[in-house]
Amino acid sequence: MNLSPDVIILKPPAFLEMILASAESYHYECYGLILGYFNNREIIVEDAQVLQIVKKSPYSVAPIAKREKRIIQLINSLKIENLKVIGDFHSHPMVGGIKGKSSPSGDDILDMEVGKVYIIVSVNESKRERAWSYSIKRKILRGSIFNFSFEISGYYCHKNLSYKKLHINCPFLMAINT
Repeated sequence: MNLSPDVIILKPPAFLEMILASAESYHYECYGLILGYFNNREIIVEDAQVLQIVKKSPYSVAPIAKREKRIIQLINSLKIENLKVIGDFHSHPMVGGIKGKSSPSGDDILDMEVGKVYIIVSVNESKRERAWSYSIKRKILRGSIFNFSFEISGYYCHKNLSYKKLHINCPFLMAINT
């Protein structure tokens, strides 16, 4: 790909998997693979697959390399059109009253690989419902479900230790809120 992407198009199965995994593992980070494809300056995220057996804590998550490689090989061997592993996602949960943020930590940046996509989902406790919305200025998709509030940010690593924050477009969510 010659041009750096500008936007992530998030499809319903991917959105649902990331939100549910973040809520299910709340107080611990979760981790999964992003499946989709690049289309000109867009990244189409069709699906996300959470990896269940990872090293995780409230402050970090790391896949077990052998297991992650196995899952990537299984996905690739299926040869499903437009469904390749293009990156990963993980959550940043609220811990001890400190809200999780959807921005990458120093360790997240060190782990980024050139040409890969990264999505970070912050998950925090919420006492009020908030309709899903998108902040163009902050490039954050946010809203609440039940008693959790979420913020979703996406990043593209264009060179070693250098990333670009991308716009996130989730058309089905925006349609729900109109």
